[in-house]
Amino acid sequence: MKKKFLAALLSCSIILSGCSLSDINLGKNDTSSEESDEDKDSSKEDVDKDESDDKDSDQDSEIGEDEQSSDDNETKGVIDPADFEANKPVFKIVQQYDRQYEYPDGQITLAGEYDLESLMLLDEYKDMYPELDSVLRQRADENRQRYNDEIEDFSNDVATRADSDTAQGKSIHNYWVKNQVIVLRSNNRYLGYYEMVQDNWTTGYLYERNGYNYDIITGQEVKLGDVLNISEDELNTILCERLRQDYPEDADELEGAEDALKDYKYDAESGDTYNWCLSYDGIHFFFNEETLVKGSLFGNHEAVISYDEDCVNEEYAYDTSKGYCYRRTDLTPDTIDRYSGGYSGLALYITPEEEGSDYASALSIAYEDQIATIDEYYDATCIKNKYDIVTPEGREYVYITIAGFDNSLELFVFEVTDNKPKACGTAWFSYAEIGYMIDPDYEGEAIPSDPSAMVFGNGSDLMGSVSYYGKYKVGEDGLPTFCGDFQTISWVCSFEGADIKTKADIDAEIVDENGAVTDKTTVATGTVVIPYRTDGDKFIDCKLEDGSIVRFTFSSTSYPRSINGTEMNDLFENLCFAG
Repeated sequence: MKKKFLAALLSCSIILSGCSLSDINLGKNDTSSEESDEDKDSSKEDVDKDESDDKDSDQDSEIGEDEQSSDDNETKGVIDPADFEANKPVFKIVQQYDRQYEYPDGQITLAGEYDLESLMLLDEYKDMYPELDSVLRQRADENRQRYNDEIEDFSNDVATRADSDTAQGKSIHNYWVKNQVIVLRSNNRYLGYYEMVQDNWTTGYLYERNGYNYDIITGQEVKLGDVLNISEDELNTILCERLRQDYPEDADELEGAEDALKDYKYDAESGDTYNWCLSYDGIHFFFNEETLVKGSLFGNHEAVISYDEDCVNEEYAYDTSKGYCYRRTDLTPDTIDRYSGGYSGLALYITPEEEGSDYASALSIAYEDQIATIDEYYDATCIKNKYDIVTPEGREYVYITIAGFDNSLELFVFEVTDNKPKACGTAWFSYAEIGYMIDPDYEGEAIPSDPSAMVFGNGSDLMGSVSYYGKYKVGEDGLPTFCGDFQTISWVCSFEGADIKTKADIDAEIVDENGAVTDKTTVATGTVVIPYRTDGDKFIDCKLEDGSIVRFTFSSTSYPRSINGTEMNDLFENLCFAG
């Protein structure tokens, strides 16, 4: 049974954890074209064969089945650089995730957390950017394999260690293996992100950041030697100067930095390679533990070269005037009693409902002596992701998602333009399981990339319980406002995969891919209907087995929903309602 069928019974602690896009249906689910694993493997072999046989042909003709023409590629939607702006991709985070709880003396205690995140394209962009999709999918497959290889040993070992702690009268230690994806640049041709690795299970303690950079159109790795116009020696001089400037407390330990970097090369395939990431504000260089600082447990350093410096080639600069988004890692929440007004940076504070409680009655953001508060009840242990959203007008917001019950996500929004905090309010969304109807192994949540085309999920009982997602932009009040034509259905509750079929003849409209009504029809009794998209309220579009799209308009949108005056349960069989 699909996991969401049980979601209403579970707490937020096990919920998984993300309009410039014209002429595209976000989250398009063409379920009639789903392939078997065998078909996918065969198709992949064909692609590999083409690329081997036609290395000197144009990129467009390399993608697809044997001897696929450029016209076929145009049909598939492979993006020309000139068309990129109108077809900027949206990314999602896919997780392999588990939590291990122990119950000493009947008290629930978190003993282990295994969480591997992978970055992937939303499925509707796979054919537009096939090379990038292949690169990201390979990384996701590696994480999936690692999870499958380690999770049983992790669970057993954590349980054994917890039993030992309890027997010795100690508090149960929490072990974790985490790989978090932090996307810093994704709203133009080049993608930059790093993976933040934390592990206290396989090692005493490991914390490191590893950068990745790709040309979104070609899928090729971006070379640092192409981004910069200086030699390695000149770069090393800049990096050492920045490190000493930014970490004066580590001056003694950084004394050997030049020697540590002297053998680094731009084109090194292994060994002494730079660890870096394109970001919204420049090029970030990461120096993990013991790269530069020997014997320091937290010897992790970072240096930044901004795009306006002469050493950066103009092609790789980032035009932030169109707005941008990135995932924040700095706003670790503290309790409100720790607020003193003296910290010269943004800080996040929770107001516990009572001392020692996991539940809170307010969330606040402060900068020095300025503080903004949203009064709202939530579980403080369920704070998920924090994103910085900067609009083309230069307004800056912090979006914070907090998991609730029954797959819900509450979004807290603060404006922080010019470091002047202001509470904007909250909005409710839900985990949309994007990609489940296409490939359930890679379902995930979209991450904000473009403040004018963010993707959020929702759900309701439109035709049984369904999840869907669509495009949103930052509204005048700072909260997301829907800016698309449709919400794409990404998950449908079902009884062991049973198809939804009509119980009676139902009058409907035929619509095209753009949603325009082209004709009227009667859907005959016994017809399989596949929920496809909706406006979230007044109608639902369904695909039939022949690929055509029909629209059912609700005559009542309150419970129980009805079409043409007849309740849904009297019109369709196998409707499934979660919760």
